[in-house]
Amino acid sequence: MAKVEQSDDSVRDELVNKWNEVYKTTLPTAARAKDSGQRIWPVVLDHCFARIILDKVVGSSAKNPNSTEDVPWTKVLASPAYKHMTSTQLRDAIALAHDILDGSADLVALNEDSLQARGKQGTAAQRKAVSKERAHLDKKLAQPEHSSPPPKPPTKRKRDDSSHDGTLSKYFAAKHDPSKAVEASEDNAAEVNSTDNDDADQYREMIRRETSWSDHRRACLLALLDIPRGRWTTYGEMARYLGSSARAVGAGMRNNPFAPAVPCHRVCAADRSLGGYGGDWGPAGRNAPTKIKLLRDEGCRFDGHGKLTGQPYKFPDKARVA
Repeated sequence: MAKVEQSDDSVRDELVNKWNEVYKTTLPTAARAKDSGQRIWPVVLDHCFARIILDKVVGSSAKNPNSTEDVPWTKVLASPAYKHMTSTQLRDAIALAHDILDGSADLVALNEDSLQARGKQGTAAQRKAVSKERAHLDKKLAQPEHSSPPPKPPTKRKRDDSSHDGTLSKYFAAKHDPSKAVEASEDNAAEVNSTDNDDADQYREMIRRETSWSDHRRACLLALLDIPRGRWTTYGEMARYLGSSARAVGAGMRNNPFAPAVPCHRVCAADRSLGGYGGDWGPAGRNAPTKIKLLRDEGCRFDGHGKLTGQPYKFPDKARVA
């Protein structure tokens, strides 16, 4: 029986599915589990892997012949990338992802190349984490093969409340716990908390693609991306902007699957108190310390009563359409 040839469209659709799977799920899962394929995993989030791989695969093809530096993929393709990549680019991106997984490609070097192409350095927290991990591994490798580490003093065993099993579902599941997402990548907190313009556009596209969500929920999450880093706003101000209610805003942000990159932590109560986060309300909530840390790291300040200082961010008068 004659073999039926796949159409170009079906081949490309298959490549798109493979690309989305490897950068959205496979690589973040390996990073969270600290898979042995990489000595150091400097990033853990899917959009960071997409940035690194696309800058190398797409950006390198457009660089100046007289320069050794790549250019950001966003200078070459419109967003979202998968809609505009050629089949060859998709194959190359998938291949590089697998090279990262099996250790053939150095993720730290690729990340540094990507950041350099964008005129950036790794965040201070990220550079510190990489340096610390390198020192730890170098010390470990320097130990004689049969030597044993010095005994540690007995410590009280702490109850393990974390449920990190190395799967991306812990980050993108419907019942997402933002505090665990932050804990899983604490060394990358500064990177996670600062959504640059390129990343914000990717998140906007992902939010708009969630057709199972209500228009109001999409509008809530899109509005969060307009709150500048170092600023905070109120549920009431978001309600005014969206033409809804403070209660509806809280419901629209609940189980935010993209926190903290889509920053629901920047929305607080009208009396300048903390408000809710991760399903809990107020300063006694179990996720309150995470929200406070996120806000402080971004430059927000609290007074002696635990209330935010400064003026809340005001949205423009015209409401955003999802």
